[in-house]
Amino acid sequence: MEKLLCVNEKRMVNYDDFGAVGDGVADDFAAVYKAHVYANENGCTVTATAGKTYRLHNSVIGGVAVTIPIKTDVLWTGANFIIDDSTLSVHTDAEIYSLYVFTVMPDEAPTRITDRTVLQEIVDAGLNRNTAKINVGCDGPCMIITYNDAHKVFRRRGYGSYMGKPMQEVILLDKDGNVDENTPVIFDYNNLSCVDVYSLKNVRPLTIEGGVFTTLASRINIIGENRKIKTSYFNRGIDVTRSFTTMRNVEHYVEGEFDLNEQNRGMVGAIYHGFFSAHNATNVTYENCVFTARRCYKDASTRAASNGGGVGGTYSHNAWNVSNLLYKDCRQSNFWITVDPDTLKITAVPEGTKGAISSMTFYPFSILDKKPYQMYWGSGGTNFCKNVVFDHSTFSRFDAHSGMWGGKIINGSTFNTLALTGGGRMEISDSRWFAEYYKAGNNALITLRSDYGSTWEGEVVANNVKCYVFTGDDPFGPNPFHKWAGIQIVSHAYQNWYYGYTCHFPNIELNNVDFYDIMTMQPVPAGTRIETVSWGQENSTQMHLHDSHTHPYFSVEDKDGDGYIDYPFDHDGDGIVGNTNLRFEDWFGTTRYKHGILDESTLLNLNPVSPPRYLKITANDGADGSGGYKYIIQNTSGLGISNGTYHGIEENMGGFFGSTKFYYGTGEDDYQLGTSGDNMPDSPFSFE
Repeated sequence: MEKLLCVNEKRMVNYDDFGAVGDGVADDFAAVYKAHVYANENGCTVTATAGKTYRLHNSVIGGVAVTIPIKTDVLWTGANFIIDDSTLSVHTDAEIYSLYVFTVMPDEAPTRITDRTVLQEIVDAGLNRNTAKINVGCDGPCMIITYNDAHKVFRRRGYGSYMGKPMQEVILLDKDGNVDENTPVIFDYNNLSCVDVYSLKNVRPLTIEGGVFTTLASRINIIGENRKIKTSYFNRGIDVTRSFTTMRNVEHYVEGEFDLNEQNRGMVGAIYHGFFSAHNATNVTYENCVFTARRCYKDASTRAASNGGGVGGTYSHNAWNVSNLLYKDCRQSNFWITVDPDTLKITAVPEGTKGAISSMTFYPFSILDKKPYQMYWGSGGTNFCKNVVFDHSTFSRFDAHSGMWGGKIINGSTFNTLALTGGGRMEISDSRWFAEYYKAGNNALITLRSDYGSTWEGEVVANNVKCYVFTGDDPFGPNPFHKWAGIQIVSHAYQNWYYGYTCHFPNIELNNVDFYDIMTMQPVPAGTRIETVSWGQENSTQMHLHDSHTHPYFSVEDKDGDGYIDYPFDHDGDGIVGNTNLRFEDWFGTTRYKHGILDESTLLNLNPVSPPRYLKITANDGADGSGGYKYIIQNTSGLGISNGTYHGIEENMGGFFGSTKFYYGTGEDDYQLGTSGDNMPDSPFSFE
């Protein structure tokens, strides 16, 4: 057999050469695995036979669960693949579902620097926001990932990972160690646990082309004995851990998820990280690929739902520690759907179909409590990524979890939700946005994720954007649970919680941003009132102060073991983290602890938020010149709470926006400072 393989002039091998059947019934996992192992060792391109369907199910080989390693080019054009998860159980099959089916691997493993002397030298030389050069001993261009385990960032408030993740980020260096301006250092390090160094000197670009993949979703209820929910994530997709990888014309669909009637009977499906995945790499491109959003489940009978009405967020694509991540000409197969009110059948349909709604829209079908919620979860999420670009792509969610630095949604893209945490420049140009729902936060163009502090340290710029919004109460009928919250630009919610960093309100620039009724697709009337910011608390005007006049919440930690809940940082400057007066045993394990513990004995602001330098609105002339809109800002003048740090000298400017410049024209001097004084006649802002 082997003498016939990879010896032709094209240096190709085919799955069939290794025993793959390709009839959609036989499990071809072992044959596909062997083909790629051989190709990796001999430098062969791997091919599949057009017209065949390769079923991949059991990833255990020789008693050990494995991922299929890809280190060479792949041609899947014309072939179909079934990822059969239908019988996988979250309760019993962790060794299988926790692995990706395919992993695109680098030829050379990274080098990890753990020597304390070397790490300290890097810190002493400067590893902070002003760092322009880092010496890690590379003899060519490289990518590094820095880790500081001693400091946790993105300490998620609420139901998520309360303690956060070690401070980390991906940084590109040239051959001389100069930091790439597109991947600046965004944290200030006083300690390093390790540094992973990925050489980019001789990395060969790799291409994966074609193939239609269908996941048969797990049909095993994640609700186990005693109504306990197990929500470990399924991977079961393609993970790219190799820089300069392009996936082109790869399509992914999903079948077999529990339908709405099954949900009504208490069936809850597994949650997935994403079929398309990328980790620890740079220059990863998805071109002309098809994504499919996954169902958003809810176990209404136990009221155990979380994550915005679902048991867990389940994605079609995700990335972690990736720089220069590009989605070009990609589309989501089920961005538009219809729901049959009689059968509750959900159908993916083309845009413009009568009765079509976006897949992230809340729909009021009956799941015991009869509350509306989303049919599908957002299509993608990222963690610790830099420079994520959607170019002429359609997707239902752009969700920057644990901090993103820099991003773009450009060139005719269509999207539902822009959920941001991080900083840098976020650009939205020549694109369309459709609101999820009419309640607070879901009818806002920019959602600053409150569970990470509603922070974006930089600017969000929207140019030539069409916004399709809900203009009144529930279009599906009266809803006692939610009322129309108005049209919003920024969804922001302050919480007195320590996230591991200083939170920032972004600078905002809107140029030729127009609004349309999402149900009629017609322009909203001239003069429509737009809430610039939706506030989460009445005390938000004071959230920049050391004392915000709100009691803080604490995550339940007792690292020193003295029986009291810790402060999350050295709050009094004595070099010791210290403790609250809350007893650990009174709170740990209780349901209240999952949302943080309120300490009513102090008003210390754990989360002083830095205000924006400017908000700018230009070309405010409405759709087709039909007339502009009035952007509403809370009038905070005369509050007498300016602390002189973020605000000007005049006390009457006061409040959170005291030093913010509100630009209303194209000239550099066409602005109003703070919210005091009379409204300018030509200004789109109204201070009320």
